Amino acid sequence: MYRKRKWGGSLPLRSTSLSDVDVVQPDLLFISSARASILTEANVQGAPDLVREIVSESTRTVDEITKRKRDEHFGVQEDWVVDPVLETVKVYRMTDKGSARAAELTNESKDCLTTPLFPGLQLSPAEIFG
Repeated sequence: MYRKRKWGGSLPLRSTSLSDVDVVQPDLLFISSARASILTEANVQGAPDLVREIVSESTRTVDEITKRKRDEHFGVQEDWVVDPVLETVKVYRMTDKGSARAAELTNESKDCLTTPLFPGLQLSPAEIFG
C-alpha cells in the first residue's frame, strides 16, 4: 500500500527493481511525488529517494556496507541505517562525490534526525527507539 503524503509516499516491503539483475526489498522506502512515475503495480522501477534498513546481527555487514554501496551506485539519494540494538541511526546522503555520512544519531546525542526530503521533520533517537 502506497502511503501518499504531502512530499510523496512510503512503501513497506515492496520489490524495487534497480536494474534487470538487481531486484531488492528494503525494509522501508520513500518515493517523492516528483518521482512517483517509478511506482508500478508490480514493483518500483528505479531507485527510491530514501531507503531505510533495519540492522540485525546476522545482516550487519550486508546492511551497512553492501546494500549502502549498491544504493549509492543506483542513485538512492538518502539511506538510513537503523540499529535497534545499539540504538543508532546512520544517515548517508548523496553528494557530488558519492554517498557520504551526513549524521550518526545516538540516544546520548542531542541531535535530531532531519532530512531535506521532509522539510520540518525532526526526530530524536528517543522518538525513534521509544
